Amino acid sequence: MKGRPVRVLYVIDKMVRAGAQRHLRQLLTGFDPREVEPVLCCLLERGPLAEELEELGVPVESPGLRNIMGTRFLRAAAGLAGLIRRRRVDLVHSYLFAANIVAPPAGLLTGTPVITSRRDTGFWKSGRHILAHRAVNPITRKITANSRAVVDYLRRREGVGENKIALIHNGVPIPAGEPGRDRAPAAGGKIVIGALGNIRPVKGYRHLLQAAASLTGKFDWELRVAGRTLDPACRDELEGFVRREGLAGRVRFRGEAADPGEFLRGLDIFALPSLAEGFSNSLLEAMAESVPAVAAAVGANPEVIADGEDGFLVPPGDPRILGERLAVLAGDPSLRRRIGRAGRRRVEEAFSRETMCLRYRDLYYEIAG
Repeated sequence: MKGRPVRVLYVIDKMVRAGAQRHLRQLLTGFDPREVEPVLCCLLERGPLAEELEELGVPVESPGLRNIMGTRFLRAAAGLAGLIRRRRVDLVHSYLFAANIVAPPAGLLTGTPVITSRRDTGFWKSGRHILAHRAVNPITRKITANSRAVVDYLRRREGVGENKIALIHNGVPIPAGEPGRDRAPAAGGKIVIGALGNIRPVKGYRHLLQAAASLTGKFDWELRVAGRTLDPACRDELEGFVRREGLAGRVRFRGEAADPGEFLRGLDIFALPSLAEGFSNSLLEAMAESVPAVAAAVGANPEVIADGEDGFLVPPGDPRILGERLAVLAGDPSLRRRIGRAGRRRVEEAFSRETMCLRYRDLYYEIAG
């Protein structure tokens, strides 16, 4: 590796617009090419972010597997081992469950060190998922965690020792311009509240709708939710609530946001009502855009926000307190500006993409030698 960049093969199931994939896109486009040379492998399908990365010069491989169940697991590991040899990579870094299970055996077959990752606190995992992780963890060199909450999960449920865990927080690009720059007011002078994340129960959107409804009669407000519908039943429940409460003119489900920054710049308040999180990219992006944030105190959110200083934290699943914090911000433009500026400074100081990429680069150098 001396005198050339470290070659890293990133393995993930597919590159759709979701949290782990958006993080990976930021990572792969943030490295100094003289230090890290990335190759991306999408095990199951490519997805729109893979196309974007390829246009930016990142090589993309896709074996087109349907799943990794049964004998397909062996074929997937053998195929990935072949790709490792062909690409002559120095190490492998995997993301999400399928890749985290397939990559370590492929690394063992080729003698290539493997880093796996955990991006959430395992709220969705069954006993089978945990057993699969425990089976491959011994042949994994390091496991990256994006928050202290995820570190605690690894130690408690997967039995991973501290020396095998690397805590590296997410980071995002810092937008050009000064913190707290004025944004154009919404049409009609409405207070625009927004949430950015795919629609599924864990995102807590039902609680956000209840909280926003409590503002009626006090403020002229609008709620915008941007994200793909991953759970149609959840979407149906949310739309039913909107109809029953007479909120059809106030609540807009915008679908997937191709440009999260553009969506966030149109907001007065950002809300993150999740019931569980690892480390929210959307929260960092909103704070970087100087949008004051109200977030549930789950996952890494308390690691990012000092309550009342650079954002507000609320108990998860409590629409009453969430509504109260939204009302405080809605009624005080100077507070929104102050919190927005403070949030921007917090991201600049601790959660920039540059800081994140340097931490990962140092980890790769440590492992690849």
